[in-house]
Amino acid sequence: MHSPVCGEGTPGSVTQWFLLALALGGRMPPTEEIKCTDDDCFLDLFENHYTYDVPEDYSVSELSCPVCGGTDCLERVEL
Repeated sequence: MHSPVCGEGTPGSVTQWFLLALALGGRMPPTEEIKCTDDDCFLDLFENHYTYDVPEDYSVSELSCPVCGGTDCLERVEL
């Protein structure tokens, strides 16, 4: 059986993700799209993938931009 993380498009990888989600109570780890608003930074958007054990009170304010290092310039993109 292929690992759901390393399935790389192999047949059954979507099914494996679904089964993993069911085993974890039907929830997947949170994912956020975050933008950097610093005018001097060339990064406009990045996606942050969390683990299953991320604390519920964890927020974007605890992150820093992977390009400019700024912390007060990050905003969660509301979809």
